[in-house]
Amino acid sequence: MHRIASVTVISLVLFTACAGGNHDGSRSSTMLELEEQVLVTLRVGQKAACSVGVHGSVGKTAEAETADPDIVRLVDSTIAYLHPENMKPGMTGGDAATRTFVFEALAPGETTITVRMLYRGRLEETKIWKVRVEK
Repeated sequence: MHRIASVTVISLVLFTACAGGNHDGSRSSTMLELEEQVLVTLRVGQKAACSVGVHGSVGKTAEAETADPDIVRLVDSTIAYLHPENMKPGMTGGDAATRTFVFEALAPGETTITVRMLYRGRLEETKIWKVRVEK
């Protein structure tokens, strides 16, 4: 049995809503992509998102957690299929996707966000971000 090697890119993206908004009254946001940073600083109310590649039908999955959900909590997890046109009954292999985990900073303190990539239930890769939340 041959296994295809794959490279997994895990990045953490921070979303910051600007309190004042734009001159036209709309709210703007800043997006910062963090790939290799070890320490992430958030303010209470900020959100961070981590996107990873998954492919359920071949056993490539991901899971995420925070060490202290009172400081940073996982608030959403979505899957966007790369080829939704192939997601039809009887079609196989069409479930390659990007899974996005969204976390929200709730209270000042320090914790970690951990994302694990699994292949057929076996741990393949772990990425850990240290998170400091400020007021």
